[in-house]
Amino acid sequence: MTDSYATAKAAYRELRSMIGPWAKANNYRRWAGTQAGWQKPMDAEQRLLFKFEGYTFVNPDTGNS
Repeated sequence: MTDSYATAKAAYRELRSMIGPWAKANNYRRWAGTQAGWQKPMDAEQRLLFKFEGYTFVNPDTGNS
């Protein structure tokens, strides 16, 4: 990995810090089991979900290019 790439762990941390406050203000909560995902209940049977996911990340500490 070169210096021009961020690790997956750093990228997900940045996503959470930037999107997290907006998501919380809009009644989303963190989606357990995802690195950077949020969910919002719409009614008793439905949830609105979104997540950021890299291609074939094996280890969030090392990431990929």
